Amino acid sequence: MRSKSVRQLQSLLSQWTSITHIHCHGTEEAGVLGAIEQALDQLKEEDEFSLYAVVNCLLVNGSLRVLIDELLQQLDVKRHGKVETVEALAVFLKTHIFSEKERVKLTIVLDQAQALSSLPTSTVKSLLSLPKSISLACPTSSQEPLIRFVTRSELPWNWIHMLNTVSWPISIGFESPTEDDATTLRAFAVARPLTDRHIGQPRRRVSKAINLEECIDSLAEVLESDGVQRRVIEYVVRAVFFECRDANRILEIIRLVCSKYTEKHGDINELKNLKLLPVLEALVCVYVFMSLFFIFL
Repeated sequence: MRSKSVRQLQSLLSQWTSITHIHCHGTEEAGVLGAIEQALDQLKEEDEFSLYAVVNCLLVNGSLRVLIDELLQQLDVKRHGKVETVEALAVFLKTHIFSEKERVKLTIVLDQAQALSSLPTSTVKSLLSLPKSISLACPTSSQEPLIRFVTRSELPWNWIHMLNTVSWPISIGFESPTEDDATTLRAFAVARPLTDRHIGQPRRRVSKAINLEECIDSLAEVLESDGVQRRVIEYVVRAVFFECRDANRILEIIRLVCSKYTEKHGDINELKNLKLLPVLEALVCVYVFMSLFFIFL
């Protein structure tokens, strides 16, 4: 039952032991990410030094640098200079997050973990060894840094190509929710809006899309405050809908596409030829996941 998996997850997260990697798997309907966030939110309420950050691996496009950038942005940590390697990240976190006065407890959630398989195996192994790397970065510290990973995917860890060779996590499988579970999930989604780090305002969730037009309408409503034109939203949705029908995931893809275009070319709403949008770049990890899913199906 899903409730049993939730209790197991809460029990593991409530304790800081030698376990530095927990993998949670289940379908989108099982609400796995929601259960992880809910448990970590509870920890934050009980302990002000408990922190967590969620990075969607699907959107880092197989780049460690982008993954690190996303992590540090989620942690809202300003940096001077480049942090592009796991070694540099270890030193940076030790210097800016962990200190002698406050024993911070950091949980890094890697959502859509199947996309990690697009990174070199050695890189993933090094990343998941970050807790040990931080200790080695500052051997004179009197306290071991409290840091761990929680990965989330629809697939069990040992089903994800190559990843079963780099780590052996504690695994928790989530079944699809019962009607009572579904009621709890809906209540949590309403009570806990996502936070948009860019504008500091609540970031709205959208329900799962039933059809393409409904998905476009829902996303247009959500992105209206961001100033994204409907024609841009419609183009991206139509481009990805065959591969991905989760409206929240498509929302993240649209945000990534807009961000990438704006960084290089300026206002996306002035774009005449929508074929120039970097949609394919944002979808590379989706194709990797789909091919692996059918291999192991």
